[in-house]
Amino acid sequence: MTSITDSLQDIPSVAVLVIDVQNDFCSPRGASAKRLEDGERKQAFGQNLVKFTRGARASNVKMIHVKTIHSEWTDNAVWLSRNKAAPSVCRPGTWGAEWWEEFPEFHPRSNEYIVTKHRYSAFVSTDLDMVLRCTGVKTIVLAGVATNSCVESTARDAFVLGYRAIVLSDCTSARDVASHEAGLKAVDGKFGSVANSQEVLSVWSKKIVPVQA
Repeated sequence: MTSITDSLQDIPSVAVLVIDVQNDFCSPRGASAKRLEDGERKQAFGQNLVKFTRGARASNVKMIHVKTIHSEWTDNAVWLSRNKAAPSVCRPGTWGAEWWEEFPEFHPRSNEYIVTKHRYSAFVSTDLDMVLRCTGVKTIVLAGVATNSCVESTARDAFVLGYRAIVLSDCTSARDVASHEAGLKAVDGKFGSVANSQEVLSVWSKKIVPVQA
């Protein structure tokens, strides 16, 4: 945990990326709901993410929210072939593309940045790299869905671009436990590190200076 702790100490150089926490991916009524984990596991993931974002905000850590939008302007035959649900997921202006309605606590605030992506990685054809460099970010903490696709792809690209990536094991989720664990295993020690949210929050809590009465 020493190396992870060191990379989290300088709060101005850290950003949290909350990836694709949208209705189509997370809500029981979403287009991809049947492909995700069971309802109880998704609820636990959502509750963990609420606690983590609350702690990150209290520590003044930068929050960046990543959302997926798919349309005829960005689709192609290869991209649409990835799964049967693809044509109906996160279409512009739909309920499914909105933030997960069951957990408004971690929805973006006015002082938090939103990145719109059209592929798995949050770095592909977006302004994320520019935003991170312009704000002095060197370490990113990743949460969201899915662990073995969008989260993992973003962590890989972060590593290639020179960022330290930390994936939260209890604030990420995939279609099943095996896929979730495979994503964590792929990242850990190769493209970044894996930690749970309490480990990360414990580092930041020690940096908070109490307000004098």
